[in-house]
Amino acid sequence: MMSIRAFLAAAILVAAPMISLHAQSTRNDPRTWTGQPGPATSTAKPRSDVQNDSAFIRQALTGSVLEVRLGKLAQSKASNAAVKQFGQQMVTDHTRMQSQWAMFSFRSGLPVKPTLDPTQEQSARQLEQLSGTAFDQAYMREMIQEHQHDQDLFQNQGARADAPEVRQMAAADLATIQQHLSTAQQVASQVGVNTNVATTRQSTAGGNVANPRARNNRDRDDLKVYLHEVADDHLMQVQLGQLAQRRAKNGEVKRLGRQIVEDFNKWQDRWTDLAKKQGMGFEPALGPMHRDLVDRVEKASNGNFDRTYLSTVVDNLQSMVSDLRNADRNARWQGVRNLADDELKVVQQHLAAARQQQEKLNNRASK
Repeated sequence: MMSIRAFLAAAILVAAPMISLHAQSTRNDPRTWTGQPGPATSTAKPRSDVQNDSAFIRQALTGSVLEVRLGKLAQSKASNAAVKQFGQQMVTDHTRMQSQWAMFSFRSGLPVKPTLDPTQEQSARQLEQLSGTAFDQAYMREMIQEHQHDQDLFQNQGARADAPEVRQMAAADLATIQQHLSTAQQVASQVGVNTNVATTRQSTAGGNVANPRARNNRDRDDLKVYLHEVADDHLMQVQLGQLAQRRAKNGEVKRLGRQIVEDFNKWQDRWTDLAKKQGMGFEPALGPMHRDLVDRVEKASNGNFDRTYLSTVVDNLQSMVSDLRNADRNARWQGVRNLADDELKVVQQHLAAARQQQEKLNNRASK
C-alpha cells in the first residue's frame, strides 16, 4: 500500500542490492522496477520503530531511484557542460544514498517497495523525448522541483522518524539534498530557467504550497497512486486467499484464506466507492510485482505451499499496517483517514492470525 509518498506525496537499485517484496511503477500501472535481482528479503523481524518509518524509507529510496535515472539521462542528452556535470553528481550521490537506505532496510528485515508515482514516471518519459537546450531547461526545472520536494520530506518526516538510525540518515541526506538544490538553482539560471517559478512540484508532507491549483492537482494524483496501491494489496490478498482455499493442506490455513478473501473483497469495494465519489475513473488491476508474488506462491510445491503462502501474506500485511497507520495520521482526505483507520483493525487481526499459523507450522516442523 502507499508509500506515504502519496499523501505526504516498491527491488530497484542500480548499484546496490535490491529489496524485495511488495512492489509497487508505470501506470497505467505506475510500477517501474530497475536494477538486478539482489538477495531475498532478510529473515530478521523488523523493529517496531523501523516498521513505523517504512513509508518514509520507501520515499527516500524512490527519490534516489528517480534522481539516478534522470541523472543518467542528463549525462547522455544534455548540451550544457554544467548540466552534464550536475547529472553526474546526481548519479554519484543518489546511488550512494540509495545503497545506504537499501542496506539499512535489508538488515532491518523491512520489506520496502521503492516506486515511481505517475507524476515522476511521466516526468522521466517526457525528458527522454527531449534533447539539447530543451532538455537542459526541462531537466534543471525538474531538479529544482524534486529537491524542494525532498527537502520538505526529509525536514518533516525524516526529523520525526521513530528509529534513531532513520533520523540520523535523514539528517545526513538532508544536507546533501540542500546542497543539490542550491547547485540546481545556479545551473538552472545558466540555461535560462526562471528559478522563481520552477517550483510547481511541492511536498505534501507538511510544507506550504504556494499554488493552490498545483496542490489540488498533486493531491488528486497522490490519491490515485494510493488507491492503486491499495488495490494491489487487496487484489493480491484475494488471489492468494483463493489459492489457499484450493491448495492449503492445513485446515486453519484454508479458513484464513477464505476469511481474507471475504474481507478484502469488501474493503476493495469501499476504496473503489471512495474513488468514484471523488470523480475518478478507477479500475483495480494487479501490479506486476504483486503478480510475481502471486506466481511465486502458485508455483510453490504442495509440501511447501502453506509456508510460502503464510510468509508472503505476513510480509504484505506488515507493510499494509504501516501504510494504513501513516494514511490515518497524514492523509489530507478525511475519507481516506476514516477508511484507513477502519481497515487497520481488520488488517492487524489477519496479520496476527497469519503469524499464529506460521508459528504453529514451525513448531510442528521442529518436532
